[in-house]
Amino acid sequence: MDIHTYLKEWAVQYFRNKDIVARNIVSVEQGKDVVILKYKDHEEQIMPLGSLEEFNEQPSQDFIDIIVFNSHKNFKVLLDSWEHFIRFPNLKLFFINPFSEADHKWIVSPAIHHRVSDEASLKRGLQAMFDTVATLDEAELKENLEAIESL
Repeated sequence: MDIHTYLKEWAVQYFRNKDIVARNIVSVEQGKDVVILKYKDHEEQIMPLGSLEEFNEQPSQDFIDIIVFNSHKNFKVLLDSWEHFIRFPNLKLFFINPFSEADHKWIVSPAIHHRVSDEASLKRGLQAMFDTVATLDEAELKENLEAIESL
């Protein structure tokens, strides 16, 4: 199973489980590189990315959820590209490690976080969230995905 397929399956399961009581999801459309969740009042694009560097969209009002693994590389891209990410008012970034023994994800909405946080403590605050989920490097990821395929 490749990384994008795994992330898409994780995202669909996550959002469906999250909506189990409210039942606001009207439909789920799976494309090659994106999942479109149609809610009663809006539409969200779910973008599973192997690396946060792959995100090259232009700022928009669209509801976009990016799903990446919680790696040092992705965290560095977040910090280095913060000014780009805050230009998307409805962007959420999900940093996940479904194989972690502790928390499995942390989520940040850069535009909102930027408005409510102190710039001087930005890196420290993001680092604190990053540290709540075990990191996942490429070797560990490959090993875990191979284990899933062998089941």
